[in-house]
Amino acid sequence: ILSKLEYAFNQFDSPEIKQLQQQLEQHPEDLSAKVALAHAFNSAGRKAEALELLFSVLKKQLNFGDARKDFLAIIESLPSGDSVATQYRRKLYSILY
Repeated sequence: ILSKLEYAFNQFDSPEIKQLQQQLEQHPEDLSAKVALAHAFNSAGRKAEALELLFSVLKKQLNFGDARKDFLAIIESLPSGDSVATQYRRKLYSILY
């Protein structure tokens, strides 16, 4: 059990995430870095943070790469009725309409 907890903790703030965060600190307007960090957050189970990053990309450029598709995929991966999913779905609708 301890090894599983240690593994989960290391995944939560992995070296990859730390590196991407540093890259983003150096280049805060780099949309590709934001998307990459969002993917890392999503893989680590940090879905709200991933959605926030992807939303910041979509606010700047709605059709940036696969950001919108990734955003929707994360929302769909959340349980039905999840408050985070509802919150970010509304945010997306606010910039679409």
